[in-house]
Amino acid sequence: MWVDLLGELEAVKSAVTAVQARLVVVLEEATVAQEARGGVPQARRGRGVPGQVGAAL
Repeated sequence: MWVDLLGELEAVKSAVTAVQARLVVVLEEATVAQEARGGVPQARRGRGVPGQVGAAL
């Protein structure tokens, strides 16, 4: 019973981690697109994303 619960929790944790990874990609793409529309030079687009992700996690 306890081992089964641990396994189920591990599966949930893995699913959450996968969703987080997808959301990081979406956040980066959205940020880069918004900054492109705002005229931010290409080399600087998305630079703030790691800090945002770090703060959120």
